[in-house]
Amino acid sequence: MNEPVIDRKQLLAAYQAGMLAHDQKPDKWDPLQEVLTRALDLELKAKKARAAPWNNMVEDWGSQFKRRRRFDLVVYVYDDAGKLDKELPQFREWVARGAFRGVLLLLGTDTAITAPRAVVRRGTDLAVTLKRAFPEVDVESVLPEETFGEEQPPPVVPAPDIDALARELFVPPWWLREVRDLLLDRKAVVFVGPPGTGKTYIAKRLAEHLQPAAAFRTYVQLHPSYGYEHFFEGYWPLPTEGAGMALARRDGPLKKLVGRIVAEPTGPTGILLMDEMNRGNLPKVFGELYYLLEYRKEALSLMYARPDEAPFKLPESLMLIGTMNSADRSVSAIDQALRRRFAFVDVYPDAPPLAATPPGHPLAGGQTHAGMLRTFLKEKGRTHPWIADVIDLVNEKLRDREGAVGPSHFLTADDLDELALRRIWTYTVHPMIQARLQGTGRPIDEFDLDRLRAEVTTGASTT
Repeated sequence: MNEPVIDRKQLLAAYQAGMLAHDQKPDKWDPLQEVLTRALDLELKAKKARAAPWNNMVEDWGSQFKRRRRFDLVVYVYDDAGKLDKELPQFREWVARGAFRGVLLLLGTDTAITAPRAVVRRGTDLAVTLKRAFPEVDVESVLPEETFGEEQPPPVVPAPDIDALARELFVPPWWLREVRDLLLDRKAVVFVGPPGTGKTYIAKRLAEHLQPAAAFRTYVQLHPSYGYEHFFEGYWPLPTEGAGMALARRDGPLKKLVGRIVAEPTGPTGILLMDEMNRGNLPKVFGELYYLLEYRKEALSLMYARPDEAPFKLPESLMLIGTMNSADRSVSAIDQALRRRFAFVDVYPDAPPLAATPPGHPLAGGQTHAGMLRTFLKEKGRTHPWIADVIDLVNEKLRDREGAVGPSHFLTADDLDELALRRIWTYTVHPMIQARLQGTGRPIDEFDLDRLRAEVTTGASTT
């Protein structure tokens, strides 16, 4: 059976658009009745084909809504996109494509609908799903008796092999285990280091490792013009019928990710990867979410929330992984409020995981590791092991930890022959060094690759 390809916030967006239209022409369109009644009456034959509990729920709540315009639970039945009412294009974007059929569960009143909380798929115990999705509702009082069955324990999922991932990343297993445990404990971690140290790649692979399902991983890259409205939610101009424009509230990547997490009864792990965090104005990006990052059990009414909207909170299963480029001096200006909410992990060429693990390291447990680049060169059988010594020498000469040269430039899947190595040095590493020396008066000649190679292979300086 195919999983539904849906955006579960589209129904809520359709309702909000309907409310806007209702405010403009209240005598011509009741959006709540238009949206939900059509949804409930979408496919009569589909409802009849279901088992009794499905029919009872849909028919009873649908008629209850039409009769009293009050409801506690709404079941939205969806089907092929081609069978939807053409007057509701939001649904065509929202529903599953193909032959899949199921129901969407929401909670609401006659004036407000919450975000969807769960999608019930075939083969799922309906009663169990409802109880988990709506803990504040007495589900048993509104469902037929025959709906309820025994709750099955969740399947046991074997723990992923973090050491195998460490070997793939050429980092010490003890270090990656420490970062994983830190993330599980603090829920928010930032990798800090100069360019070329593999921060983003490590962050992405760790995120994939902890949450294999792509639907529960989101990537954003911050920049100076990125704000709260991009990151979480805001009002944006959208075209209307004709040539007009109207402001509509649009969810950003964080709110969409939270919606997908809370829509699942199991509360899966969600991971937000924030690349180059220090390029953004972080207080402007996070806004009142700063508070929720620290107090996951609490809820707040957010900046753009309507008066009748429930307060928002971040799920405890949501984790944030960030990266910061230490060569950008703005890292030192990160405010203390953010530093208190994130754990900062150094990724520098002069310390593990990039450098060799020193004997007796307190976290290594007696393990040894040669460092990222040397381990890579050895395991891949590269013929230029001296390049690791050259990088160490360059960083020793630069005496600039924040702007040191990282090893990832040379972690290429292709064979690192002489020509490839020189190309990387000439067009990537050498220009970076030149930029770091600008204004210092130091000659760039001392960073010529052949001169550096001679120094590390003969032990004699050519200066």
